[in-house]
Amino acid sequence: MESAQAPPYVGLYPYLQRFERDFDYQSAMAWMNANWTQCVHWSVFYVLMILLGQRWMQNRTKYALRGPLICWNLLLGLFSVLGTVRFVPPLVADVREHGFEWTLCSAAWYRDPVLHLWGSAFAFSKVLEFGDTAFIILRKQKLIFLHWYHHVTVLFYVWLSYKEQLAGGRWFIALNYGVHATMYMYYAARAAGIYIPRKVAMAITSSQTLQMVIGCIINYVSYRLLFVDKVPGCNASLTNIIVSSVMYFSYLLLFLHFFYGAYVVKKSKQKKQQ
Repeated sequence: MESAQAPPYVGLYPYLQRFERDFDYQSAMAWMNANWTQCVHWSVFYVLMILLGQRWMQNRTKYALRGPLICWNLLLGLFSVLGTVRFVPPLVADVREHGFEWTLCSAAWYRDPVLHLWGSAFAFSKVLEFGDTAFIILRKQKLIFLHWYHHVTVLFYVWLSYKEQLAGGRWFIALNYGVHATMYMYYAARAAGIYIPRKVAMAITSSQTLQMVIGCIINYVSYRLLFVDKVPGCNASLTNIIVSSVMYFSYLLLFLHFFYGAYVVKKSKQKKQQ
């Protein structure tokens, strides 16, 4: 059985587990090809959850949920750390051996059971992360546009890219895993009442913004490889590039706006009050 073979990057996986090595990536790929549009159903559910949840909480006392919030963020933080450990070493190895542009055209990594397992887990985690919004609603915190817009669009794009076996998708996954590993651990510490310097929050927002810049660069290079250099067999598509470019550029603008409002304007107001 092909899925039981040793993965191509086996030497780069410390503490490789049997369930990773034997993951049936072919069945997972077949399921996504047949069911990827379910992301639209999940998005509708998410929007209804927000609207009905906020209405339900309107005349109710907010919930503290400190313990569950700590556990939730720790769970997602540890998951992201493990995903980073699995995705980054093979990506670095391929860049060194074949070059950056090769990694944007070759979709061979989808046939690696370990990477496909953690790529699949990444795709389904975008549904799980709706729980972030549920905590915001139940604790009656401010729900900003960036938050829910990000959740809805990421889910659609990740499932679309998974279905298309986008070669450059491994970059988006690795970057997101890495940023989320730090972000969720930060949220867990904050929920636990641990003092975290303001500079840490600024660094996390900066890393998120940098992620969007890199995403835009990847889309530009992918377009050039596909339509200018016309690399044969390059696993990218114009539809994916357009969707990804709109998404990442809009994220970039929103994160820059958030950074300016949260750290520049707020700091200026604090100085005036002193």
